[in-house]
Amino acid sequence: MVRDNDVVAAIETHMPMIRNTLNMIIGGQVFQDIQTAEGKEIMRQECLQALRENLERELGKPGVEEVLFTNLVMQ
Repeated sequence: MVRDNDVVAAIETHMPMIRNTLNMIIGGQVFQDIQTAEGKEIMRQECLQALRENLERELGKPGVEEVLFTNLVMQ
């Protein structure tokens, strides 16, 4: 969730880095850990923190308010 058009543009520009970051975090999760609501929340917080750090480095501000999972498929 973002509110600033500058952040949206930065996300589009840096999408490969953002996808890699999220893939590394989500792909590194243990299935049993993310079956619980607490485990999903921890993963969401990790994603949010990583995105904020990436955007802070590239844009000079964190930019992302929240990470929201609208669909999560676990295999």
